[in-house]
Order: sequence, then C-alpha cells, then structure tokens
Amino acid sequence: MSIVERALDKLRPKSGSAAPSGVNERPSHTPEVTTVDRSPRPPTIAPSTGIHAPRTFPADLRPVELDVEDLEARGLLPPLEMQQGCVDEFRRLKWPIMAALLGRGGERVATSNRLMITSSVPSEGKTFTSLNLSLAMTRERETPIILVDADVVRASLTEALGLGGRPGLVDLLQTDAPDIKQVLLRASVPGLYVLPAGRSSPHTPELIGSDHMSQLAQLLSDLAPEGVVVFDTPPVLATNDAQVLARYMGYILMVVRANSTLRRTVQDALGLIADGPPVAFVLNQASRAAVSGYYGGYYRAGYEDRSATGEPSA
Repeated sequence: MSIVERALDKLRPKSGSAAPSGVNERPSHTPEVTTVDRSPRPPTIAPSTGIHAPRTFPADLRPVELDVEDLEARGLLPPLEMQQGCVDEFRRLKWPIMAALLGRGGERVATSNRLMITSSVPSEGKTFTSLNLSLAMTRERETPIILVDADVVRASLTEALGLGGRPGLVDLLQTDAPDIKQVLLRASVPGLYVLPAGRSSPHTPELIGSDHMSQLAQLLSDLAPEGVVVFDTPPVLATNDAQVLARYMGYILMVVRANSTLRRTVQDALGLIADGPPVAFVLNQASRAAVSGYYGGYYRAGYEDRSATGEPSA
C-alpha cells in the first residue's frame, strides 16, 4: 500500500463508527522566524549552477528577483539555521511527487503535470510548501517549474514577491485569447517561472469556474510539457475555488498542520475533492518527536494518525 493510500485509509472513518466530533481545536502557533546573519546572500535552497530553462520559454520574459531576506521575514523561506534540514525534507518530498506527475523514477499516476497545493483551512502552510517545493524541483535538470498563485483573493505569494498590481491569472481569464508569455515572469532562480494572481475582479469565482480556466490550465501544461505546473490554491473549506480548480489538476498535495488541524476538518475537506485526482499529504510543523528527532524541521511527508493517543488534531 502506498503512502497516499495509507494516508487516505487513516482519514476515512471506519465502517460503523462515527467521525470524531465535539473536540475544540487547539490554538495554532506561528513559528518564530529568526535569522542570525542578515547580510545579503543567495537563496541556499535554490539550484546553484548548470540548470537552464527549456527552449519553449522566450528569453525576454520579465524577471522577478527573489528577495531572500524578505521571504524569510514573511515565513515563506526557512530561517538560515533551518535551511539545510528543509532542503533535505523537500528533496525527499519532491521525488514521489515528480514520479506521480512525470513518471520519473516511478509510476506516473497523474493525468497531467499540474500539481495543486492546498489545505483544509487557512494558516496551515500551503504557500510555504508551494514555494519551497517548487524551488526543490528546479534542481532537476531540464525540468521547468511554473508556480501559479491561484489563491487570487488573498494572493499572499504575489504580494510576497512584490508583484501586487501586476497582471496575472485573473487578467488571463478575462480574455478570449490569453497570451501567457505576456504575464509570465522569469524568477532569479533558474528554471522557475511565476504567474501572479493578477488584478482582483468581482467576478473571480465565475472566472475560476469558466471554460477559460480549463483552457488556461492546458496552455500552461503545454508550455512546460517536461516540467511541473504548481498551483497555490485557496484552502478547500475557505472558498469554492479549490474544489473547482481540483477538476483541472493531475495531483493534489494537501498541507496539514500538526497539533492544530482537527482530523475531522481534514476529512471534511477531503470529502469535497474526493472525486478529483489522487491526494497526498504533508505534515507541517511536526515536533522533533513526531519525526523521530531526525531534522525537526517544518515539514514531513505523510499523515500521522494519533487516535490511539487520544489527540484530536493531525
């Protein structure tokens, strides 16, 4: 049984038993982000040298610089003292994901190269995962990564990259002949491309659910047939957008915050996307004990069932 199958099996209520209820959710705690050295430095989790974008991408795409210090301060990159552990964790996470999406080193189970990263509720770490997993995947040679901010209402990734107010996904959905290359940006990390959320519109839900979204998703896949298109989407229980976007995806990665997100909450979210593509899970902010004291970093693949200990949260 695969990791995904085991995770789903643990999340489904056992036959004849009621789903857990009536338990208050524990308060969440945002990790304290500190840095020792604030001098300018390149992102250590980015590929170093020798990785070039494929010829399908024009050389004149507008550049976007990743401000490492600002992203650290926002909690979207790990602080310096935790970076190596996170590099290793995301390296181990990317391989089964890329095997599922592209069939590299394993069985391809996804119907497309589109990966949706979401969560059940806000503040579980989906945008952190989207950015860092994308950076980890750019280390694979000749594998372009298109990172799409599809959380168009909050647009936290767009804002963190200093791209607020620029045209992006929403703008493309409002035209009959979208030209992705006019709004797609080339990141300072080789092999990484960014599609901002775009300028807000009161008709965003209708745009996400339109045929234009399906066409745009296919255009993105065609632009990087040997790469991965990563969609950072809203939480499943927060808006209807994630349920709609799930239709166009080849694979879903759901971020679950340890000791905070109720198992019932994850089950409810999973039920809304149950008819979609395969779902895998990432456990966010697991304690050192939960990850056997190996790294004690931000994330760990898999889903831990704590029912035996009486703990209600993931």
